[in-house]
Amino acid sequence: MILFYDTDHTVDARKWRLFSQAGELKIDTVNDAEAAVMTNPLRITYAGDIIVQGSAYCGGATAAANRVALIGSANNFTADQVITKLRPALILNGSGGPQIRFAMTGNEFMDLTGNAYFDGTNWLPYYAPYHKLLFQFSMNSGTVGIYRGDPNVSPVIWQGLQTWDSAGKIRERNRGEFQGSWYNYTPSCFVDTFSIPADSALCKYMLIGGTCFWEIYVALTTYTTYGVIKVSVPRIMTAPHHHFQFVVRAYTATIGWENVYGHVSASSATVDFYRLNNAAWPTGQSQIYFACGHHPIDPIG
Repeated sequence: MILFYDTDHTVDARKWRLFSQAGELKIDTVNDAEAAVMTNPLRITYAGDIIVQGSAYCGGATAAANRVALIGSANNFTADQVITKLRPALILNGSGGPQIRFAMTGNEFMDLTGNAYFDGTNWLPYYAPYHKLLFQFSMNSGTVGIYRGDPNVSPVIWQGLQTWDSAGKIRERNRGEFQGSWYNYTPSCFVDTFSIPADSALCKYMLIGGTCFWEIYVALTTYTTYGVIKVSVPRIMTAPHHHFQFVVRAYTATIGWENVYGHVSASSATVDFYRLNNAAWPTGQSQIYFACGHHPIDPIG
């Protein structure tokens, strides 16, 4: 044991004892009578662990701004803490199960995850049997996204629940389209007796929740009579469990304006147009216009 005596200290706690005990190097502070004032405030183990009962400081000062976090202690920080490393993270660690992680991925993404982390290549689960969640903000593009991952899938495959662009427009459930925005698409015909002039095809659709609003306007030329005209719809409009029917206005060069019967077959992703009473479509030019229809849809990507 080595005893140090601090002659400059004014209170009766001027002695330090340095000694080895039970595989540890220990320091006690004692009063002049060598009755322990604080037992083992500092211990160093053979494994290299440093155990401090009070607070540890760095930066050459004993101010709270330089306090070091200690495992097992109620750390109370009063100044900003900085983590500088590749993929820095703050982790809330449960007892061997899922973890909550606040991290920075690369120089672009701010991530808040539940039960998942990015290893530089893949997203991996902490605890595979549980669900995963990712809340991500891109500091480059300004987009925000919420994603979920299924249990027992590794690497994690994120499924979009909802995303926002920098202007606040919303994408729902893995969709590429923004909610409430109109999109053009160019339809095609599934029969070889039709042609659709490129300059006369104008079709649009819009998604809001589980409903698709759409507009069809096609001008086509038939070379032989035919019972049905099949026009494609966007893939996003297909709904495996839904069909619907409607009556629209159509114009043919030989007959003029008339009502026609429309049927959407979700499995084939087409709109099938029939003349009433199943009469054949005449040869020549025809125009079909259908606006503001709605179509229940399933959430598909």
